[in-house]
Amino acid sequence: MSTSDLITRVVRDYDAYVMRNLKKGYSARDLNISFVKEQEMNLRRNIHQARHRIKENWEKTQSTVRDRLHQIEHRVEETLGDLRHHVPAGLAGYLALFGASAPGSPTGRAAGQAGMSPSSPPRSPSVSPPLSPVVVLESEESDRPERVAL
Repeated sequence: MSTSDLITRVVRDYDAYVMRNLKKGYSARDLNISFVKEQEMNLRRNIHQARHRIKENWEKTQSTVRDRLHQIEHRVEETLGDLRHHVPAGLAGYLALFGASAPGSPTGRAAGQAGMSPSSPPRSPSVSPPLSPVVVLESEESDRPERVAL
């Protein structure tokens, strides 16, 4: 390799050469570059490092968010499965408790409004509601559900 080949390579890759030698610890005076050129090279190096860190953090964040979304999706599917299992039983219990005249049911509204004139007082319900609703809580520590009155 001749001297002119070395000089051509250094001139062609001048910025990379200067940046690499500054990184190694050579001073700007040793490389015969100005203070402004030294600061420009340091700024380029810092920008390159910042871009690299941002890219790494972005990839890590994407991975974390993707994992968290999968966890949430799994919990939602479990909850929907539980609702599909428990809602029919709860609805059957509601209808058994209030019967066909349950508030909000189509037959309950029609039955409650039938035979009433605007001037007549409201009738008392045929089935009185319970005095205090009961909520059944399931605990992971206990095999038996716990009943709590509200």
